[in-house]
Amino acid sequence: MSDPQAALREMKAEHKFFVGVDSDGCAFDTMEVKHKECFIPNTVKHWDLQPVSKYAREAGEFVNLYSKWRGINRWPALVMVFDLLRERPEVQRRKVAIPEAPHIRAFIADEAFPGSNDGLQAYKEAYPDPELDKALAWSLAVNATIADMVHGIPPFPYIRESLEFL
Repeated sequence: MSDPQAALREMKAEHKFFVGVDSDGCAFDTMEVKHKECFIPNTVKHWDLQPVSKYAREAGEFVNLYSKWRGINRWPALVMVFDLLRERPEVQRRKVAIPEAPHIRAFIADEAFPGSNDGLQAYKEAYPDPELDKALAWSLAVNATIADMVHGIPPFPYIRESLEFL
């Protein structure tokens, strides 16, 4: 399907409400392992945050797991982590260059490109920049780490019964 959202847009309402359940973090308890073991270590590695890795982990966990932004797209989450790091006095005292990410921000803002790796690749072809090369390398590394690390996680207890009830 070239437009994965088409089925939802074309759906005819049969009830006054719609319940959508995402597998990641809703049906399967995968959010913690994905972010703590895949996203955050790759963020530290690819964005040279080793000198402030403690704070990068805290910011990454906050944005992606413990804040109102839990579950947002990886690109806005990444720049939020950078923004939070730049605000931390502990990070400022270490004089570590935290990415400003202007090209990633431009990609996020450009609605002509989906917020996916394919969308970034297309954007990168239209607006080439080394920051975007690094961003894509980071994202691909995250996906490879997820493929390697995240397996054998059963659904949450009672998910079947909950879905049947809904």
